Amino acid sequence: MAYSKTKWVVSTDLDGTLLDHHNYRWSAAEPALSRLKQLDIPVIFNTSKTLQEVKHLAAEMSLSEQPLIIENGSAIYFQKEQRLVEFGVKRGELVTWLRQQVHDHGYQFECYSDWSVQHIMDATGLDRVSAQASANKHYSEPFLWHDTLERLAEFMSVADLAGYKILRGGRFYHLQGKVNKATPLTWLRQHLSELWAGYDELAVIALGDNQNDVDMLNVADYPICIKSPVAVFPELALRSDRQAPIRFSTAFGPEGWNEQIQRLLNELKLETEEVLHG
Repeated sequence: MAYSKTKWVVSTDLDGTLLDHHNYRWSAAEPALSRLKQLDIPVIFNTSKTLQEVKHLAAEMSLSEQPLIIENGSAIYFQKEQRLVEFGVKRGELVTWLRQQVHDHGYQFECYSDWSVQHIMDATGLDRVSAQASANKHYSEPFLWHDTLERLAEFMSVADLAGYKILRGGRFYHLQGKVNKATPLTWLRQHLSELWAGYDELAVIALGDNQNDVDMLNVADYPICIKSPVAVFPELALRSDRQAPIRFSTAFGPEGWNEQIQRLLNELKLETEEVLHG
């Protein structure tokens, strides 16, 4: 394959992947991020976080011109055009449905929307500004499950019948519409393929650490599983058409992110002068 005729895109989870699970720092991944920027390879956040949260992070990482996939695939925000493309269900509908389930079936859980900012800070370790941004969700409702596993399976089935989906993240379960991190990534891939028609192909590198990253990793050409201190590696589908084997980091979070991106770029022999700039 002529790598100079391939346009590369990185789609990455944040918590536990590009951000450290415990302290949310990303500095260990800075060498790989800088190298990707030199190679003109976009880094696209694909996260459960809100738009308010990721815009701040993107600015910190000098990624203010890249699209942002938010709330587990519920929307894409194009920062340059200030344009939002929605795929998910509005949060108000989700919260109303959740409260009805407590009334009808007595399920035991705590909703994120019922918490104060201080409670969110205590539960997540976020500072006040970040916790306020985290609370500002539009397409998903995180919750902590306090009932049995049997009742959880039942609850997931009830949600599915109602047209919703429950995903398990690093700290919370998330109720949302029937979308996932692959939904907007697949849409974006088609959009970018048309935008970059001068290239032979578009290849997606995806990185994630948890089960809610599986759909995104499954549609990637180069899936990378990042080691988590609180979860096992995601289990991916086997695909005969995948360009590369599934990769697994030996280091946690951003250290593993940097490790695997640097290794992949070395294997692909990508150098700055080889990249065609559109």
